[in-house]
Amino acid sequence: EFPLPVMHVVTDDPIKIRELFLRLNKGLVLTGPEKRNAMIGNVPEVISAISTHDFFSNCTSYQSARGQHLNNAAKLLSFELKDATTDTKKTA
Repeated sequence: EFPLPVMHVVTDDPIKIRELFLRLNKGLVLTGPEKRNAMIGNVPEVISAISTHDFFSNCTSYQSARGQHLNNAAKLLSFELKDATTDTKKTA
């Protein structure tokens, strides 16, 4: 008597399939960078392009497994667009 949400995922990459399976079964929440990467428009591509700059490989040291490099690139883009540093902490 309850509607079941059904999603159709198309990929032939076994790593992506395994990751999706594990997330769905472990209840992992998407990170900010992962949500931003799913946005419609040019923003994800611009952030991705910024994150490939030598600055990120030469001057930073953080894990990029779940998109931290994209998160930092997005923050730098935000500073540039606002022409000032701003608070980048997540709000509830």
